[in-house]
Order: sequence, then structure tokens, then C-alpha cells
Amino acid sequence: MSAPAQIPVPDGLTVAWETEDDARMFWMPDLMHQPYPMAMVDFELSRRLNDHSFSHGLATYDVPMRMHARRFWTYQYGAMTPLPVSEAEMQSMAMSSEQKLKAAIAQLDTRWQTVWLPEVKQHIAYWDGFPLGSASIEELSVHLEDTLARNDRVWDIHFEIVFPMMLAISLFDEMYKDLFQPDSPLRPFKLLQGFDNKTLEADRALWKLSRSVLAHQQVRDIFESSSPEEVVPVLQRLPEAQEFLAELNMYLDEYGRRGDHWSIASPTWRENPITVIWNLQDYVAQPDRNPHLELAALIAERDQLIAEAREQISAYPEAVRQQFEFLLKAAQTGNVLTEDHGWWIDFRALACVREVFIEFGRRFTSAGVIEDSNDVFHLTLDEVRAAALSLDESDFRHVVQQRKDEMAHYAAIQPPPAVGTPPPGPPPDSPLTRMMGKFFGTPPEPSEDSSTIHGAGGSSGVVRGTARVVRTLSDAARLTKGEILVTQTTAPPWTPLFATAAAVVTDTGGILSHCAVVAREYGIPAVVGTGIATSMIADGQLIEVDGDRGVVRIIGVESATPAADGQPEHLPVPVPETFPVNWQHPGDERVFWMQERMHWPDPLTMLDYEFMREAHVEFGRALADYGVPLQYNARLINYYWYSAIGPSIDDLSEMPARMEAGIGNVAAATRRLQQLWSTEWLPEVQQHLDYFRSFDLAGAAMQDLVA
Repeated sequence: MSAPAQIPVPDGLTVAWETEDDARMFWMPDLMHQPYPMAMVDFELSRRLNDHSFSHGLATYDVPMRMHARRFWTYQYGAMTPLPVSEAEMQSMAMSSEQKLKAAIAQLDTRWQTVWLPEVKQHIAYWDGFPLGSASIEELSVHLEDTLARNDRVWDIHFEIVFPMMLAISLFDEMYKDLFQPDSPLRPFKLLQGFDNKTLEADRALWKLSRSVLAHQQVRDIFESSSPEEVVPVLQRLPEAQEFLAELNMYLDEYGRRGDHWSIASPTWRENPITVIWNLQDYVAQPDRNPHLELAALIAERDQLIAEAREQISAYPEAVRQQFEFLLKAAQTGNVLTEDHGWWIDFRALACVREVFIEFGRRFTSAGVIEDSNDVFHLTLDEVRAAALSLDESDFRHVVQQRKDEMAHYAAIQPPPAVGTPPPGPPPDSPLTRMMGKFFGTPPEPSEDSSTIHGAGGSSGVVRGTARVVRTLSDAARLTKGEILVTQTTAPPWTPLFATAAAVVTDTGGILSHCAVVAREYGIPAVVGTGIATSMIADGQLIEVDGDRGVVRIIGVESATPAADGQPEHLPVPVPETFPVNWQHPGDERVFWMQERMHWPDPLTMLDYEFMREAHVEFGRALADYGVPLQYNARLINYYWYSAIGPSIDDLSEMPARMEAGIGNVAAATRRLQQLWSTEWLPEVQQHLDYFRSFDLAGAAMQDLVA
């Protein structure tokens, strides 16, 4: 059998292999974590965490694979290779791996609280306590080597955590689906929602800070009338704003030691708070949002689903029930750790390492080695060491500019999806490989319709809205309330946007990715791992996101023209010539109607429609009974069911207060859901069923049948 051929690369690109073995590996870009060209120090540290720490995690749990990273065309590529062992050794390691991972899952919370987190905090305390500004260049050079060793250890801990953490969630997902065959693949994850984590804590602190803006009229005026770049300078000149600025600085000290994405070259929010400012501006524009109510609703739904699951398996063997409880608790812990480990390691510790390099950058800039302190990230580690030894003789300005130019060149080029040599077949099926597929994502099924994009369902719900295509967090200020965020990937610092976005669509990731986890906590639909969303969806297009099915539909362009008062006047959504709409009631054309494809994907008969429309009158009555100020309407348009939900009150200024009260009533009913179902609703439904069954349809007279 001939050896597999190397994957051809696009014209104009060539691969510079480090070794002949590299050419025989299968390399893919890690666009979920590193979607942009990488500076040299950034990549060298990332290579260490992959080649050393990722592989350390695999070795810790006897997984017979190793990880490798390389930089092609300024992008990071990764390859995973099996250990050169016999088939018998491979099987032995697989059995050992399963036992070690199961033991680690059982100790996940304990080890995080008593071993891993305390050690990470010790390293952070060391970095925070080192006098960077007053150290000599010789002391700083020693500190660099210590920093690299500590950073390696912190990332070793990272990969000791992530394998049992992710595997716990994946195994619970599989067990839940085996036991209950849920109607949505996302149902298992609802049993994990509503537990606090550092990312959500930081988002709530930001929301609380926005309430301080609303409480100070002069500060609020500045936020509402200034660009994000202008806010802080204007506030600094206003005596009345000093109290708020002190609160802002406290937030940045506590939660601002993180950049916009996984990159040591990315400035932290504490260095440049522009991301915090425009997130605050978004929150100020949402005066009636209450994250505490949102969290309470998630908890109520979680607890209800857990109670239902326990009831359904109450007659199962004890071993099954024990395994369910074991994996449920482990998965809940894992779900929290997906964010907490990233908070402390991926961002807080990384910010400390960044500060070390920035100090070198300051020294190098003063000595004329580079032009700007951030240029230090365009050097290699060896070049940093060499420059520190001979400050007066080093000049890397030309080298830095060449590397910046190279990154700018490749930033405009889509990196090939794979290079090297394809593997002989798919990886062997195992709990671990399935888990990694759920995290990184697997190729979605191709779509035969260019207006339909497939991905993985990340968070439940269906939303239609305007797409806002965002490629960097600095560009996300264009996102406004109710729009759909379309991007390559999201990192934890992006999560405040989830309170603004109506839904999220990404090119990368799977059901266990950061984007999917956080979207579920915010209760917004998400479709992840599409591979093509940012290239297929145009900014401003009207799209529909179905998080349960993992489908995005491109509907068209949302049009808006200025009205006489200068406010946008939304024009009717254009319809195909083959689908003319004859409005049944005056004013229907000014209402936004959506086809209800989940329940009625096919044309309806008139009797079917009238019967179901009458039934949905009760939908409106239920909303009214709970005090929710919304009304539901349905129409049959060309024999398809369309529905619309709108306000039921004329004074829209009362909507926020009325909605909050209504949601409170619904939440109260949710807490009594099982009781209401068992004692009121189910008995009444059974009475009606008894009546239907007892009626003699065939023997009844016509007038009795009509009655």
C-alpha cells in the first residue's frame, strides 16, 4: 500500500517543515483559541504549553497520545500523534487511562479547592510580589527564567484539570441521553446550569458598576453622549465623577487582569479599559435587566429537571441511580471549572507573565532596542535574553518591523484548514475522543441550500434578528441590543456581550466550548462550529438561529430608512414573488410574523388551523393570568402557520416593570410546578380525556354531535 500523499497547499503558500517527521503529521489551525496571526513570544509560550503541558496532561492520565504545535504563515497549527507502542501496550494504557480519569473525576472539586487552585494562587502571589520596576536587568533576566518555569507548571495544572473536567460533562451528557432520549440534544446541559463561576461573577460586577453609572446623572450623561474612547478622559476632568472612577478602578484591579483573547500580546483591561467602557455603555442602555432574576430562573429550571430525572429513574437499579448522581455532581463541578480554571490560569496568571515581558519592553524601548514596549512580543525568547545581556549593542527594530509586516500580510489570508499528511482513518472511538470532538467541534454536515448553515447546537432556543459580524472584541462595540453576534470564536472576556446579543453563531467550537457553556448560562441560543458563518453571513443580514437543531438560516437584508423624525422606519420584510401575502386584518402588515416550523412545518387544513388558533387563545390568557404584558396572535398565510408576539399594553413605558412582575409570577409558579401538575392540571386534563372516551360518537344524533 502506498504512503498517503501530503495535502496540497494553496498557490502562493509553501510549508517550511522543521523536520521530516513534521511533514508526516496531520496539522490543523487552532482557530478556536488562536484565530489571528501570532507574535513570536506569544507563539513560543503557546508551543511550550502544547508540546510540554498538553502532553503532560495526556501522560498524567496514560493517554497514549502527544500534542505538538508549529507556526505556519504566522498562525498556530496543532497535531496529535500516537505514542510508538505496540497494540498490547496501547490497550493496557487505555485501560489504565480509564481508571485514572475516573478517579480524577471523583476528586475533581476536592483537588481544585485544595491542590490546584492554591498552587496557582501561590504563583500569582509570587509574580505580584516581584518588584519589576526596581529590579536590575540581571535580576529581571533571572526572574524571566523563573517565570517561564512557573508558567510551564501553571499550564501543567491546566491540563491536569481539563481532561477529567471535560470528560465528566461529556459522560453525563451521554448517560442522560441513554436514559431519557430527550427531545433536544441540549437538555442534559440544563441540569448543569445556574451555578456561579468567576466569569459570571465578573459580569455581574460589571452590571453592578453600570447601576452606579445610572445613579449619577452627570456620569450617565457622559456615558450616553461620549464615544468609548472619550469617556474616561472626560470623567477625569469632572470632580463629581471621582467616586465613580474609584469604583471603576476597583473593578479593573479585581477583574481587569485579562485581555480580549488568549494572547500574552493582548493588552489587559487594566491597561486599556476601552472594552469595559463600551460594555458599560451597553448595560446602561438596559436599565431594567436583572441578572439575579435571570439566574433564579435558570436555577428553578435546573432543579425541576433534576427532580423529574430522579423521578423517572426511581425504579431503576441502585447502581444506575448512583452512577447518575455521581456523574451529575461531577459534571456540575466540571461546568463551573470550565470558566474558573480559565479565569485563574488562561487570563489571571497569563497577565502576570505579560507584565514581566512588558517590563523588558520598557527597558528595551529606553535603550533603543525596539520602538515600543509592546514590540517585545515580536522577539523570540532567545532574542529577549540576548538583548537583556547587551542592551547598548542590540537593535531589533528592523526585525520587529519585518515580523509585523509578515503578520499583516497573512492576516488577510485564510490559513489552509489542514497541512501535512492525512491520518489513515478517523481516531478510535472512545469517551476521550468523543469529549474532544464535543470541545473543539467536528465538521458539520454540508448544506444543500446556500441560505442554510449547519453547526452544532450550543444553547437552546430560536431567534431571528440582525447579524453583526464581529472579528475582534474591539470591533464588538457595533453590537446593539437584540442583534445576533456572528464571530470566529469567543473567549471569556467576550461574555458581557452575551447580555446584549440575542444569539451567538461561531465558526469554531463544539457543545463543550466556552461559547456554548456561557450562552447556556445567559439563556440565549447558540450555534457553534459552523466553519463558515463569518464568510457566508454578511453584516446586517436578517438571520434565524435555531440552537436546538444547530441550524442558521440566512433570510435576507433587514432594511431601514429614516422617517421624518430621524428615527429608522423598518420596511416590511420582502417576500418572494411566488409567495404573495394577502393580509387578513388591517394592521397585520405592520406586525412581525414568523413561521412556526417546529410544530407545523407542513401546510395546514382550514379546520386544523382554526382548531389550533382557538387553542392558542389560551396562550394569551395564560400570559394575562401571570401578568405578563404580551399578547399572542396567529395567522394562516398561504396555508402555513405564522405567529407574532407583541405588547398587550399601550403605554410601553410600563413594559419593564410589568414584565419584571410577570416574570416573578412565572418564577413563583415554577417553584410549584410539580405540585400544580399533580394536584390541579393533570387531574383536570384526565377528566376531559374521560369525557372524550365516554362519548358515543357513532351512536350520537347529529344535533348531539354538533353540541
